[in-house]
Amino acid sequence: MLNSYIIGDNLSLLQELTNNGKKFQLVYLDPPYNTGRDFNDFDDKFEDINFYAHEFLKPRLKLIKDLLNENGVVVVHVEPKISHYVRLVLDEIFGIKNFQNEIV
Repeated sequence: MLNSYIIGDNLSLLQELTNNGKKFQLVYLDPPYNTGRDFNDFDDKFEDINFYAHEFLKPRLKLIKDLLNENGVVVVHVEPKISHYVRLVLDEIFGIKNFQNEIV
């Protein structure tokens, strides 16, 4: 899986990768933006932002933490209106001291 780009339901993929015991240098996560719009493949609607951050994203981010090697980096691409909710979850899982930067 060196230099791989994987597309799919990230929760099931992350669980599968975690079970394989491989570690990664970089994980890029591009979850739904919560735009409120319907797309062909999915509804991008989360009525409750706490559900989005804690029930939807948090399990994925916990699995990502287990997948990263010692110097690994996670990049989470979210809509600026919800980034602060996601940041709190990231701080909880990865620790505040591990935050590097935010690009807006």
